[in-house]
Amino acid sequence: MTTSSFDDSVTPEPTDFVGIEITRGRLQSIVDEAGGALIRSAFSHIVREAKDFACAIMSRDGATVVQSAQSVPVFLGTMTHTVGNLLTRFPVDSLKPGEVVGTNDPWLCTGHLFDLTLLAPIHVNGHAVALAAVVAHLTDIGGRGFAVDSKSVFEEGLCLPPLRIANADGIDPTIRAILEANVRMPEQVLGDLGAMLNAVSVIGTRLSALCVETGVTRFHAVCAELEARTERYMRQAIAQLPDGAYATALKSDGVLGKGFELRLEARVKDDEIVMDFAGSTPQIEAAINSCYSYTRAYVVYALKCLLAPRLPFNEGVLRPIRLEAPKGSVVNSTFPAAGAARNLVGHYIPMLVINAMKELMPERAIAECGSPRPIINVSGTDPRNGRMYFAPILVMGGFGARATKDGPSALVFPTNTEAVPVEMIESTCPLLVETKELVPDSGGAGRFRGGLGQRISIRCLHGEATVSLIAQHLDRGPQGVYGGMPGAPTRIIIGDRLIKHLPGPLPLPAGQSVTLDSPGGGGYGPPSKRDPTAVEHDRRQGYVNTAAPAGAYS
Repeated sequence: MTTSSFDDSVTPEPTDFVGIEITRGRLQSIVDEAGGALIRSAFSHIVREAKDFACAIMSRDGATVVQSAQSVPVFLGTMTHTVGNLLTRFPVDSLKPGEVVGTNDPWLCTGHLFDLTLLAPIHVNGHAVALAAVVAHLTDIGGRGFAVDSKSVFEEGLCLPPLRIANADGIDPTIRAILEANVRMPEQVLGDLGAMLNAVSVIGTRLSALCVETGVTRFHAVCAELEARTERYMRQAIAQLPDGAYATALKSDGVLGKGFELRLEARVKDDEIVMDFAGSTPQIEAAINSCYSYTRAYVVYALKCLLAPRLPFNEGVLRPIRLEAPKGSVVNSTFPAAGAARNLVGHYIPMLVINAMKELMPERAIAECGSPRPIINVSGTDPRNGRMYFAPILVMGGFGARATKDGPSALVFPTNTEAVPVEMIESTCPLLVETKELVPDSGGAGRFRGGLGQRISIRCLHGEATVSLIAQHLDRGPQGVYGGMPGAPTRIIIGDRLIKHLPGPLPLPAGQSVTLDSPGGGGYGPPSKRDPTAVEHDRRQGYVNTAAPAGAYS
């Protein structure tokens, strides 16, 4: 039925599974189209190639309806938090057609200043029926840049509180001027902002057309039904677990000599679950602190992977899960804690959740993965043309082995950002990628072997660059489970110097190189139980050396 009436009374019957799924598919196609438009129009490597973004349709009250398939998992959980904060400052009915608001405040948004979230109303017949939301990682936001040695958020760049970012005529001139004056590469940052506005426009145009075709009331009814069903199925999955408390912990050497401990207790009761981080280390003077929304997002992501991996993501997934985290800790940082590299804490959280739950579902347990995923940030000024550059080299660690399979090699977890192609780095920066290969013997031995880590070596060709390293597992490799051996730790060499503790930014003169071996995944089960044909296959492929690892398979 086609109508243009805002008060359309056509609603789906509760058993109209086909109609509801068709509408859900159309909503999914809208945000996927917006994601494609963002990729094609973005200026930076981090959005265009690494795909560090998410696009979403939100309800009028800020609940997540659907997100683009090409979305960074952590944004699945932070989007509702951010949109709720923006709506507190800008009530939905106060937003005019064409207006776009946004913020990158870490505690209102995703945990560090590099992620900007935009929000715009979607109007049909003069009424705001839904919201379009887009979040993307900006190449630069000023300050010290993407580094680990900031002591407070004030060092990390420009903070935009909830503001009107754009209107029907484009980016607000004041916002444009502020960004131009504060970032190193305004062309890229403003280009990406324009691409984000393009994605917002795609969502608005397509959803408005859908609502005119099917009716606004039907759209709202389908959203409510999808959310209710998702919540019901999530609760059913939790209810199948035995009630009880399940605890785990891990320690890391951290950065700059500042180690930390994460403690987690999962409490299952009926159809709800509480994840409690009591006892975790207080926030530290380094840029690795995770704020509440970032921690919560990775808790939800891990539980969804364990309990309902095929369930579409919307607000219903979040409702049965509660997070308790001590304020002022590394998992619930408070202003003005630094957090540019908050992934060095946050990327441990999914594995912590999986470890806490493995007693309940050993068949779904995995060994530790080579995460937090290392990043080599190389920046400087190209002396040949005077242009500043920034090259984020995303290095993929090995995935942990599973109950029935080896861990995939060089597969990033828990994020899904992609590696920037070598050709793109070399064509835009005075750098040469000399090596990009798997690291033999880096996967932990076991009945099922951990995935191999990756070696990347980059040489500075012209001028002096600065290299900033984002990495963990320098002290120990990812651990195996059920008798599996650990994967190899991270190994970093700059020039001829072996880096034993993660430092702040370091100079990289012309002619010198930085080499990083990412950690391998842990093994699953005793190595003595591994199929001999699999051992021989690994040796033929060069995944392990003849006598390695340490005679584990002999």
